[in-house]
Order: sequence, then structure tokens, then C-alpha cells
Amino acid sequence: MTIEELDALGRTILAEKYRFKVRDGFSLEPDSVPIPKRILELPSGRGGIEEEVIRRGVARYKELLEKKM
Repeated sequence: MTIEELDALGRTILAEKYRFKVRDGFSLEPDSVPIPKRILELPSGRGGIEEEVIRRGVARYKELLEKKM
């Protein structure tokens, strides 16, 4: 199996896993994903993390997953 084939297989598995979760009621709508407050309280290597940054990341992840579906 080539690296490209392995990458394609991984992407297919990830998309199938997401489709399964969506069928069972899982949502990646940025406002529906609970963000643990502890993440916002602890500084990262670059300082504090804002909730809005995490929500934008969730929205982008959702967008990329749905593009593959």
C-alpha cells in the first residue's frame, strides 16, 4: 500500500466515522460542542486560549469533514 493509498483510506474511515455519528445524533455545530472550562483556564505554550478560537476550529473541522462526505 502506498502512502497516498493509506492517506485516502484514513480519510475514508474518518468520513464514515463522522457519518455514523451524525446518524446517531452527534453534531459539530460550534455552539453544541461543550468546551471544558479547564481548557480556557490553563495557558498553552502561546498563552491563553479563547473559546472563540476553539469554536472557529470546530467549525472548520466540521466544514472539512462534510466536504469529504
